[in-house]
Amino acid sequence: MLYTSPINHKYLPATPAECTDLQNKNALIQLTESSRLKFDKRYLKAGHKGAFLHFWVRESLAIRLIKIINKLPNNRGIMVFDTLRNSATSMAIFETIKTNIALENPELTSVQLEAKTRQFCAHPTDKSHYAVPPHQSGGAIDLALFDTFSSEVLDYGCDFDDLTQVATTSYFEQESFSKASTDLCSPLNEKRNNVIKENRRYLFNIMKAHGFVNYSGEWWHYGIGDCIWAKYKNQNQYIYDNIADSHIEIS
Repeated sequence: MLYTSPINHKYLPATPAECTDLQNKNALIQLTESSRLKFDKRYLKAGHKGAFLHFWVRESLAIRLIKIINKLPNNRGIMVFDTLRNSATSMAIFETIKTNIALENPELTSVQLEAKTRQFCAHPTDKSHYAVPPHQSGGAIDLALFDTFSSEVLDYGCDFDDLTQVATTSYFEQESFSKASTDLCSPLNEKRNNVIKENRRYLFNIMKAHGFVNYSGEWWHYGIGDCIWAKYKNQNQYIYDNIADSHIEIS
């Protein structure tokens, strides 16, 4: 099956059977690294408070992840950046982003700084967006495809956790690459623009085909059974509640 269609954030409603399957496969399990499933533990490397040593997801997500890997060409694998995240780590990320914004915008007042930070990162205690923050549900994952020969992540136009509009999943669906070129640090020509677009489309469509929903502001973020999934597929009825803050990791 080809996964080359333009990115389209319209999803079929979840079926009763699909919801039952997610409910039945709700156990929290640890992902195991392999030649085609690699880990880039950014938050653990950064020393963020509370960052888990391992990547934990709901069983339903893990099953689908393995199915996706088996559908990929032999020269492609999945790189995981983040899965289950507790409130302490989410707060550490929020404060890091706030610090970086403050350094770049010293003229901002504390109120303005807080507001600008919330444009890029939801505050862990803010329930206005989602009843359960996706990464606290065990149903969310941040990922990309990588080349198994070079071990390099494919070109998506910007890195994981990029805070610019380039991170928007559909950014390279625009007619012209001229605007994108001005927003990128790395040089962009029409050839690279098409490569980025193809990479984003492939990731989006193969994840969508396996029941995942993408957060449109981040090309790397996908979920199943969580609040973002519920928004698009299940009339805002999410399956997975907050499990992160009660999870005690035993290394």
